[in-house]
Amino acid sequence: MPAFVEHSFRGGFLLDETRLRKLKDIIESRETRVSDSKILYRISRGDSYSYETESVDDVVKEDNEDWRRITHLDLKISRPEPEDAKKKGDLRFILSFSDKEGCELRIAAEDRDRVFLLFSDLRDYIQNEVTVTRTLDKETSRFLGMLISMGLLIFALLTILYFIQHFEPEPLKQVLKNPDIATKLNFLIEQRGRTPSLKVMILIGCAFAFSFGALFGSVGAVVRFIFPGNEFLFGKRKERFEKRERLTSNLLWVVGVGCVVSIIAGLIVWRFTSSR
Repeated sequence: MPAFVEHSFRGGFLLDETRLRKLKDIIESRETRVSDSKILYRISRGDSYSYETESVDDVVKEDNEDWRRITHLDLKISRPEPEDAKKKGDLRFILSFSDKEGCELRIAAEDRDRVFLLFSDLRDYIQNEVTVTRTLDKETSRFLGMLISMGLLIFALLTILYFIQHFEPEPLKQVLKNPDIATKLNFLIEQRGRTPSLKVMILIGCAFAFSFGALFGSVGAVVRFIFPGNEFLFGKRKERFEKRERLTSNLLWVVGVGCVVSIIAGLIVWRFTSSR
């Protein structure tokens, strides 16, 4: 009975030499050693150059620089000769990796067991070892950006309202104790006419800047930086990925330690001030 499966994997992929050779071994163990067919690797690069090869070494030896980085890699199984197709069964197979579309798998053949056994082995390995990073689609990124921008704008407005309504406690106590009505009126006029401090203006400006950045897609860029995905980790691309991973780890460590220290210091200060 004929069978056809098509599957798009969630999450971003990280494809290096070890993972690619493992995929090659899985396909060979299930298919190519049985049918005597070969795996073809079709490489598309950023400089608009594309070629096919039967050697996995040609793929992992790519320089993979920015201007000629790998953007698309397809693993295919060579079709049998027409006279052998009916004897061995014509299997149509493609495992596709794209830096924009992610990872997709399509298999079709006359033998149902042949399709599902190969699909099951590949799906389990890819889900657990290859597509291991988080990704955000455009709609989710835009939705999160709108929520974050609204939150930041509300924060900026509340800051402005707080500044307008808030009076310094010590001057306020002195004015309230003063029986002179003119002094109180002057105090109110001065408070209403005051301009926001430089720190408040910087805070409001940052809130507006971050809100517009979140609205126009910076959320996805931040997630991609922290959790990079859809990466072909061959050649120079692998070196850059390892450097960025170390930088991200150090930044998260510094931010985490800083937050813990600030919280502990705040609790200590609150404990001593509240006991007096």
